[in-house]
Amino acid sequence: MWFPSGLTLNNFVFQIEDAQRVLWEWFYYGRPKTPANRSFYDFVKTPETIVASSNVDSFVPNLKTDSTLPAAEILSMRINVKSP
Repeated sequence: MWFPSGLTLNNFVFQIEDAQRVLWEWFYYGRPKTPANRSFYDFVKTPETIVASSNVDSFVPNLKTDSTLPAAEILSMRINVKSP
């Protein structure tokens, strides 16, 4: 993440409100961690829009962007289930 701003961090939320660039990278599960097995989503903010790109070719990723949403967000949920 490049130039992040606006951190929210608590027991339920990790959120970065804004960033100039967000790069999500991962390796193909079960394969060697080599450059050929590295996948990514790359989101770069411009004055007009957010430019998204990816090298994922096993499916068509949804790279629709919305500049009103946080740059990154990870949520935790706890569901209490009552026994009958």
